[in-house]
Order: sequence, then structure tokens, then C-alpha cells
Amino acid sequence: MVTRAATTIDPISWAAKVPSPPVMSSSRHPPLLLLFTLQLGGLLSINLYAPSMPDIAHSLAATPASVQLTITVFLIGFSLAQLIYGPLSDRYGRRPVLFVGLAIYLAANLASMLAPTIDALLAFRVVQGVGACAGGVLLRAIVRDLYERDQAVRVMGLLAIAAGLTTTLAPALGGFLATFGWRMNFAFLALVSLIPYMVAWFWLPETNKYRGTQAFDLGAVLRNYGILLRSPSFMGYTLIVASVNAWFFAFIAASPFLLIDRLDQPQWAYGFYILVHTGGYWLGAAFASRFGTRIGIDRMIGIGVAATTAGFAVMWGLAVAGEFTVAAIIAPMLITGFTSGLCFPPGQASAVSAYPSIAGTASGLLGLFQMGFGALTSYLASLFVHHDQVAITSMMLLLSTLALPAYALVKFDQRRRRSAS
Repeated sequence: MVTRAATTIDPISWAAKVPSPPVMSSSRHPPLLLLFTLQLGGLLSINLYAPSMPDIAHSLAATPASVQLTITVFLIGFSLAQLIYGPLSDRYGRRPVLFVGLAIYLAANLASMLAPTIDALLAFRVVQGVGACAGGVLLRAIVRDLYERDQAVRVMGLLAIAAGLTTTLAPALGGFLATFGWRMNFAFLALVSLIPYMVAWFWLPETNKYRGTQAFDLGAVLRNYGILLRSPSFMGYTLIVASVNAWFFAFIAASPFLLIDRLDQPQWAYGFYILVHTGGYWLGAAFASRFGTRIGIDRMIGIGVAATTAGFAVMWGLAVAGEFTVAAIIAPMLITGFTSGLCFPPGQASAVSAYPSIAGTASGLLGLFQMGFGALTSYLASLFVHHDQVAITSMMLLLSTLALPAYALVKFDQRRRRSAS
């Protein structure tokens, strides 16, 4: 009897066969606007539907805590999948891995739009996170493929400006879409997911010059992660980025209930209040991109870390003093938005620049810490602090202080390297 060997479909290998646009010379890079679109899913998947969270609770007969978990589970999927996308993109290239991730994201948005229960929505949000993270982790790797560290900091700053503008507008847009029902948010995200797909198909060439040089080896991947985890500079920059992300997602998880439920602000107004914080971040990122190399990248990161902690100390002091108003919440967030813009994009670029040959792996591990911290803090916020101003400001102050020893770790490693040389 003749048996036929079983055949399997490898989606990464299949996607790798998609024709690529001509490879660009080192003097011609993809326009930044096209690169920016790769991260649209990750940028919009939380901020856009945040104004609809109370409506989701009412519509699906769910508790506020369970609705807040839709942020946490999204971040869990987003965090863990980066550990896979990064090494795969080092082996197969950035484009094919990106196509697979975008396809997952599109399918998850359509499923979320039709979710009949909160449990179903939670499950689909995990898958949505798995797909959404592909654009962000690969964008960081692509920037590192194309630029050296100083240039990468400038480019990441410019991309952060665009990201800040997008996240600034997202809550206001989400508040408008919420007037048609919360499901419209996911319908819009499904439509938006087609933009980076078309950009990558027609305009983005393969940027990983190291792809295909070795077989995908789990042992080698784990060794590379070990190298990164033992690197004080990589871990220092990574923990700074993770600290910023952690307090931001704690705020996103708690602020709709503080502002809409407790302070009786309308859904549409919530989006405009968030504009203040994200607008501050936009300005900080613009400043970092313009003056980072002049001031010194590491010095600017240190200023951002210290000033962010000071801003949250002010916010915590207002809460303890009993100032429970919109201004007492949003005004300090303007300060911390600006100061986080000084350290977040340069921190990302510096971490991914540590080991160019495994930039995808470094980007994935950075993303795990970045989004993993966000998942943890959004979960804690859903349990303890979603209606308590003192509790949420205490949490954000504590999280911001974690960046101080992380920055000290970077400076220690730099002094050690200078002494060794």
C-alpha cells in the first residue's frame, strides 16, 4: 500500500512568497507616513473604544471590572505574541510575518464586533492582541534595520508624534462612534486594519538583511533572549519604557469610570480630556526628535524620567488633599504626557539598537515587558482602583518611580564599559 506524505501549510513560508517591492538603497527609505501605518492596530485598539466601556457593561450585562479585563486580556495577547513575531521576523523577514499578523487582527476585529457575551468578547480580544502587536514589534525592527541609533531616535520621535496625534484623536473618534453603538468601534478597526496590509503589499520592501542566514532554532532564540536579559543597558532602557506604559494603561483602565461615572462627564467629553495627556506626549516626542542629539539622548531620557515622577507626585498630592475634579486629574497628566515623550521613544530606539543582528528578537522582548507591565497594571486597576482617585494616583506614582533605578542601571553599565575600555 502506498501512503502519501502529509502536507502542511506554513503560513509564514507562504507569506514569504508574496512579491516584494524593489529593495531600496540605503539613501532611500520608505516614507515615514507609510511606516507609521504599520502600528495603527496597536494604537487604536484600546483608546478608540475606551469611551464605550460603560456602554459595553450595560449592553452585555457585565460588571465594570469584567469590561476593564478586555484591556488586560488584549495586552496579554499583545505581549506574549511579540516573543514569537520578533524571532520569526529575524529568520523569515519582516514582510511575511507582518502579513500573517495583520490577517489575524482583521479576523479578530470582525469577531469582536459580533460578540454576544462578555466572555466571547474577552476571548476575541486576546486574539486581537495577538494580531495587533505584529505591526508595532516589526516597526521597531524595521526602523533599526534602516537607521543607526542616533537616526533611529529621531525617526522614533517622529513616529511617536504621529502616534501621539492618533491616540489623541482616537478617544474623541471613539466617543463619536459610540453614539452608533459600541460594536461600531470594532467595525471601524476592521476597516482600518486593511491600510497597513495594502501599504506593506505595495510599498514596503524587505528590510532584514540577515534573514535566511540560519534555520529557525528554538535553542538559538532562547540564547538570544538570554543575552538580552543579561544586558544592563538593554534591560535598563526596556524597564524605562515598561514603566511609562504601565502607568499609562493603569490610567486608561481607571479614567473612564473616574471621569464618566463619578464626575458625570459625557462620553464625548472624555475623549477631549484625554487629548490633553496625549497632546502633551505629542509635544514631548516632538521635542525629543528635534533636540535629542543636541542635549544627549541618555541625558534627555534621565530628565524625562525624573520629571515624570515629579508630575505624578503633584497629582498624588492633589488627590490626598481631596481635590477630586477634572482639572486635578487632567492637568498633571499634561505634564507627565510631555515628560514621557522625552524618554519613551528614545528608550525604545536605544533598547532595539543594542544588538542589530537580532533587532526583531530585541523588539519582541522589549514589547513583552512594555505591554506585559501594561496588562498587569490595567488588571490591578480593574480590581482595586477604578473609582478611587487616591488609589490610582498612588499606583501611577509608584510605577513612575520604577524608571529611576532602571535609568541608574543604564548609567552604571555605561560607566563600566568606559572603565573596561
